[in-house]
Amino acid sequence: KSPEILNPEIEYIDANDEEYPNFHYESDLQETILFQLNSLFPDYKIFGKDNDEGVKYRIGGKEIDILFESNDGKSLLILELKAGKAREKVYGQIAMYYGLLKTQFPEKDIKGIVIAQEISEELLNASILADKISFMSYLLEVKLTEVITPNI
Repeated sequence: KSPEILNPEIEYIDANDEEYPNFHYESDLQETILFQLNSLFPDYKIFGKDNDEGVKYRIGGKEIDILFESNDGKSLLILELKAGKAREKVYGQIAMYYGLLKTQFPEKDIKGIVIAQEISEELLNASILADKISFMSYLLEVKLTEVITPNI
């Protein structure tokens, strides 16, 4: 199943294309998403009373990369991050997180997103029946702004 079938509106990028660099560490991807939280996920905030409780959120002896809560408090959003290619085992990982959260917060609507440079075809096939998990690929981009030094 090709990614285009999932969403024809999205531009898919070949992760092997050297024109598009990727993150080497999940922590860098995580920091970038958190820094851009308001623009990337405007309807969500980091879960918990402390501003960082949802970052590397621990539940059932496991660790969720980022856990968001909707601004209205009715839903949770699991973000599973992969710096490179996300493979089929990620499906089991995010499904486990879903189950742990649903047990602890049965009243909340829970969804998950896998964010990676590339999503493997096996992962797409493994999740064909799941309507609670979606996939996003990232494009690393740097924007430069000229800084004018003062005249001395």
